[in-house]
Amino acid sequence: PPPAERSSLNVTDEPCGGMKEVAAGDAVGIEGPKMVPGIAAVDAYTQNLESNALRRRLGLDDDGIGGGVRVSGLWYSTPRLPFEGVEPAQTMEIRENDGSSVCRDDVLLKVDGIEVGQDGTVPLSSVRPDERISKSHLFTRRRVGHVLDIEVLRDGKPVTLRHKLTPLRYVCPVHDQFDAHPSYVVCGGCIFVPMSWPWISAHKYSDGWESGFPSFNAISSLPAQGSKQIIVLSGILADEVNVGFHNKKWLILKSFNGEKPTNIRDLVRRIATCKDKYLEFRLHAVNQEDYNEQLICLEMDDVKKAEERILKQHMIASFCSEDAIPPEYKNGDDAKTMVELLERAAAGKE
Repeated sequence: PPPAERSSLNVTDEPCGGMKEVAAGDAVGIEGPKMVPGIAAVDAYTQNLESNALRRRLGLDDDGIGGGVRVSGLWYSTPRLPFEGVEPAQTMEIRENDGSSVCRDDVLLKVDGIEVGQDGTVPLSSVRPDERISKSHLFTRRRVGHVLDIEVLRDGKPVTLRHKLTPLRYVCPVHDQFDAHPSYVVCGGCIFVPMSWPWISAHKYSDGWESGFPSFNAISSLPAQGSKQIIVLSGILADEVNVGFHNKKWLILKSFNGEKPTNIRDLVRRIATCKDKYLEFRLHAVNQEDYNEQLICLEMDDVKKAEERILKQHMIASFCSEDAIPPEYKNGDDAKTMVELLERAAAGKE
């Protein structure tokens, strides 16, 4: 599928696209779509087990000479919440009782028969056992959908799990033209984009650290939650309609007219259905949501009048990317201006 269909705006219940592995002797083939759905992984966080006290507490009575790492948490990197209609607080209990997943406080001992060290490393190969690499190699060398034998110690008893590898999805897409798509919307000269690693890299390395570009590491590595995106004010195209806000950039959108948009498409939808006199964008710098809120306030009539001028001056073909237009407002062709989208939204309610 094209990149736009792989973005978080178009998640499906089958991130593997129905792909499954079939084994014929020692050969492993892939049935289904040729598109690579992501990098395989076991959806869990781990903690090194080099403390003898912690090892004994978890049931390892080996005087600290054995291997293993503690499972410290689960990673919910599914297209939607792991269980539809279930509160997130209940999700952990369901996941840990499904019989095929690792649980918090399990001790991960072996993966496909290869022992995991106390520091989370494994031998590079059978002929080079003294050279060690991260255990993640045992997962990433496989394809998504492959089933691994994982040996864990649970409540002091050994358990063998048949675990299917899944792709990790982040709230901040990682790969350009794979899960990251150059979506945007321009409203009153304000450029809003979904946060992605290609966007971060473009600014970090082109603008330089001396420009004050912030570090988004604290939030960019969080697991994806359905179609949720972190929307960022990338910059402002200077115009008389946005005087006083020209220096605002790299801020996270907290709310639009009192409501929090789920993603870039939801933001376009809320703008299209807005009947208020003012457009209020409340934003904050990374890790400053609770105590330093910035407010950009624009008059709707002024924004409508300035839109064509701003787009023409900066040679922008459309006020938003194609994938950001809500499907209910598409009518054979995509709206090129916000004014046109507002007219379609108004016509749809009549």
